[in-house]
Amino acid sequence: MRHANDVGRRNPAPVRRQQIVNALAERGFLTIPEIQAATRASAATIRRDLLALSGLGRLIRVHGGALACPPRPHVPTQRNRSWAAENGSGRQGEVIGHVLTALAAARQGDLQAAEASLYRALETCRRLRRSRD
Repeated sequence: MRHANDVGRRNPAPVRRQQIVNALAERGFLTIPEIQAATRASAATIRRDLLALSGLGRLIRVHGGALACPPRPHVPTQRNRSWAAENGSGRQGEVIGHVLTALAAARQGDLQAAEASLYRALETCRRLRRSRD
C-alpha cells in the first residue's frame, strides 16, 4: 500500500479509502493498526474511513478492523446493452452501458449497484485513455 515517494505525505480521504479497499481485496482482513501503518492516519481517521466505506457497502466493519465484502455480481440490463451497442462503438459503448445501468440502479434505490456501475464506467474510461496514449 505504501510507495517510496509517499514518505512524509498524508493521503487525502479518497486515496486512503481506495488503499484500504485494495488491501482488503488482497488480504481479506485488516486491523486498525495495520491500516494506520500503511496510511499514516490516526485511529480516529481510520475509524471514520471504515464507517464511510461500510456505509457504501465496500467493507464489513468488525471489532478492531474490517473484512472485505464479497463482490456483488453485475448484470447489465438488456435494454442498456442494446442502447450502448446502437449508440457507441467498442469501449465507448461499454462506458455508456455502465452509466445507464448505474442510472437505472439509482432510480430503483440500489445505490451500491449504481456506485459499482459508475466505478466500472470510470475504469473502462481509464483503459480507453491508456490505449490511446
